Amino acid sequence: MRRWLLILGLGYGIACYAQQDTINQRSHGHKEGYWVKQRRNGTLEWEGHFVKGKRTGHWKFYDQEGRSHSEGQLVNGERIGAWYVVETRTGRKLDMTRWNGKGRCVGGATLSW
Repeated sequence: MRRWLLILGLGYGIACYAQQDTINQRSHGHKEGYWVKQRRNGTLEWEGHFVKGKRTGHWKFYDQEGRSHSEGQLVNGERIGAWYVVETRTGRKLDMTRWNGKGRCVGGATLSW
């Protein structure tokens, strides 16, 4: 049992150390990989991935208190697919909009009142 706890602890420590090296990196002058931006008060403003300096993949944006506000997919910096507005206190998804990847909203729905 002790051996497993030791192995688990070492694995967790190595994983945490490795993650520190992969946040907010640049390659050839461009943002690359996973990035996190904090406000001056220390709360999260946004988090997501960059590819060659463009926001790509799943992104989350936060309100002034650091609670999730909206989330969705970006490709080359443009919203695509379903984007959700999140109720900051409960985390419930309130509204959804659909984006075509060319900067145009193509529909939406209210999910809850």
